[in-house]
Amino acid sequence: MNTYELTVVLPDKATPAKSGSAKKLVTKLVEVLDGKVKNVEDWGTKDLFFDMKKKGAGSKKTQTGTFLHFTLELKSETVKKLDEKIRLEDDFVRYLLVRA
Repeated sequence: MNTYELTVVLPDKATPAKSGSAKKLVTKLVEVLDGKVKNVEDWGTKDLFFDMKKKGAGSKKTQTGTFLHFTLELKSETVKKLDEKIRLEDDFVRYLLVRA
């Protein structure tokens, strides 16, 4: 098992319920792939350098984002699957998954 770091950006000022829902979603995706979530940090709401448009039709641009950072343990062969599943999520404006 290797250690990975995942940072996701939720649109605008996400409510605590929306942040909690995103944390549960990522945890569920990782556990389905036989991985572990070692740590979750809520980095809070930050101003973005440039406007980002959320995926999907009719979505608006956002100037702020709520950042969540996860430390994960995954098998290297399951990282691509996790990447594909996160890419399909409409709740995230952007994400970054790297090996720690």
